[in-house]
Amino acid sequence: MHTMVHENIKKFMEGFTYDAHPMGVFISTVGAMSTFYPDGKQIFNAGSRQKQIHRLIAKTPTIAAYAYRHSIGRPYVYPDNDLSFTGNFLNMLFKMTEVKYQPNAALERALDVLFILHADHEQNCSPSSMRAIG
Repeated sequence: MHTMVHENIKKFMEGFTYDAHPMGVFISTVGAMSTFYPDGKQIFNAGSRQKQIHRLIAKTPTIAAYAYRHSIGRPYVYPDNDLSFTGNFLNMLFKMTEVKYQPNAALERALDVLFILHADHEQNCSPSSMRAIG
């Protein structure tokens, strides 16, 4: 539901040169996103905070994927909410001309595990892996 970004956010991102670092584009866009949701200023309202958290979690992969695609000269791909979180992210990264993108199941599962590892351990994967098997 919250995966779509406002069309003006797309225009904002298109304002960056193709060789701008994708992380700089990403950080700037996440910062600018607050101007599109003025209800986010209600920091003492628990419902408003929860809505902003949902927006941020849902829109982050959309912004990250577009920052990557912009850096390689490819057009924006709209989110497909029929796919899983990870499948949708892969769709936005790699979809070309196909009508319906079907992510590679092994790649989708591997990326899912990587996302879980990051979320569960709150640190990068290398130290987590070394602590688990080292």
